Amino acid sequence: MLLCGFYAQAQQKTKTNYMLITISEFDGLTIGKSLPNMIITRTDSAQDQKLINFNLHVKLKDQLAAHENQILQTLQPYFGAGWKLVSTTLIPQSGFTVYRYFLSREQ
Repeated sequence: MLLCGFYAQAQQKTKTNYMLITISEFDGLTIGKSLPNMIITRTDSAQDQKLINFNLHVKLKDQLAAHENQILQTLQPYFGAGWKLVSTTLIPQSGFTVYRYFLSREQ
């Protein structure tokens, strides 16, 4: 009987959901308050758009650390909800940089 229960558990498949978070940062350019620079695309292709303010107002020597902290604070709610980081991509362009974070979560 125990063996049958183990076999039934082993046959259960979990569904994996995926999410792509794209963050665009424009170098020295103020886009305004209406243009989103974060796009979240889920497994079902639904998208959400948000605006992240990268105006950090810190000393030059503290900008890199402040920027890293801003990115982590932006992604933290997804990690807290059980999403795991699979990979990241940095795409430098002329005048802006695109960061892509690929996440997964099993149901």
